[in-house]
Amino acid sequence: PDTRYHYAIGMDVQWGTKGTPDYTVLYVKCLETNLIAARLRGRWDMYETACKAAALGFHCNAALLGPEINGQGSRGGPQIMPIFRGQSAQWRYPNLYVRTDIHKLKPGTTPDYGWWTDLHSKGRIIGMSKARTLDKSFDWADEQVVDEMATYVNGEDGNPGAIEGMNDDCVMGRLITEAVADAALLSVDLYREPAPFTLTQRTPT
Repeated sequence: PDTRYHYAIGMDVQWGTKGTPDYTVLYVKCLETNLIAARLRGRWDMYETACKAAALGFHCNAALLGPEINGQGSRGGPQIMPIFRGQSAQWRYPNLYVRTDIHKLKPGTTPDYGWWTDLHSKGRIIGMSKARTLDKSFDWADEQVVDEMATYVNGEDGNPGAIEGMNDDCVMGRLITEAVADAALLSVDLYREPAPFTLTQRTPT
């Protein structure tokens, strides 16, 4: 990472409720370049997952980190968020994504940390990715996420996802990262290269 730049991380968290667990996938996006800088993919227990994500976030200038906190069986979020917030570990991560839904902005409500995926939020990030792909401002970053898109369809219930036996972890990780990066852009001053200038010196006569 460039110490002058800002980064955002989106995180699709494995849930482990199926016979073969999903993967945890994180993408790191640089806000200054609008490009993906890194991807982390694997299967770990929740504590190791949180440690790896936090380590990557700290390495990338304490990037805004947005882990998905719901999923099949809703097991991952309740396990991983207390780790990030220092409630079940000896450390905490200082820069977590917070939902900004209208109902969460009422006086007296507490911050709702993490990314929540439902039909509304999934439809929004899919639509956003389509528009940015068409105008060539969306960095899909690697072949695996593109391959997953080939098997990403609308289910009979109207919920988009991978066909039976396939994964969509990279797709969701990439889309969540874009949403987290959009949120990060609202609160940072992006680095700009200083404009060149010329000094003229008048020689005494």
